[in-house]
Amino acid sequence: ATGITLTSSATSGNQFYLNNTAIAGATNQTYLINSGSQNGSYTVRVTSAAGCSATSAAVAVTVTAATPAQAATALAVAPNPTPDGLLTLELSGFREAVTLTVLNTLGQRVAESTVASTALGQRQQLNLSALPAGVYVLQARTASGAVAVRRIVRE
Repeated sequence: ATGITLTSSATSGNQFYLNNTAIAGATNQTYLINSGSQNGSYTVRVTSAAGCSATSAAVAVTVTAATPAQAATALAVAPNPTPDGLLTLELSGFREAVTLTVLNTLGQRVAESTVASTALGQRQQLNLSALPAGVYVLQARTASGAVAVRRIVRE
């Protein structure tokens, strides 16, 4: 199933709410939102066996359908792992400029560059030789929301 999955930290005693109204049957640890008609503010109330309860902070959720341009994007990275930090990227399916962002394991941006829409059909070079050995995440994102993500290992 596709959509957005809400997950409670409690394994039992859950009741999910949409816009402060209990969702019938939504008492499992997870709840799948897969329709735009389910957009709104979600909370989960957890009640213990002793009857104590607490409600989570609200989370606003909007489900939108992916456009064909978003669904068909791809990002190929080689060599991976990379011994010298020099990578060759192949971006396909993107129809506008792509921002490449490299994140470390703490989620901090450690490198960023932009690929112009006129260069999208060509191989791109990414130089991460200045970064220490480790695991990184490469995000390729457009202004309209198309995204592709790859894990990179710098040896």
